Amino acid sequence: MDTVNDIANAVVFNKTDETDKANQKLENAGLKLVAFLDKELNVSPEDVAMFAILKTILSEDEDDEDE
Repeated sequence: MDTVNDIANAVVFNKTDETDKANQKLENAGLKLVAFLDKELNVSPEDVAMFAILKTILSEDEDDEDE
């Protein structure tokens, strides 16, 4: 629940142009999510990082195809 709260706060901070606070809240949410995945689901932080990298690469490929 703390993670969802951090994301909600980040949205509010972003809308009020407080990007530093928004980025901090998003970073906190990310750390909490990785900790949850690691502790509760035994997903290693390396696997989470690899997923994020692959998702970014695939997203960029889709953007290139749209052009």
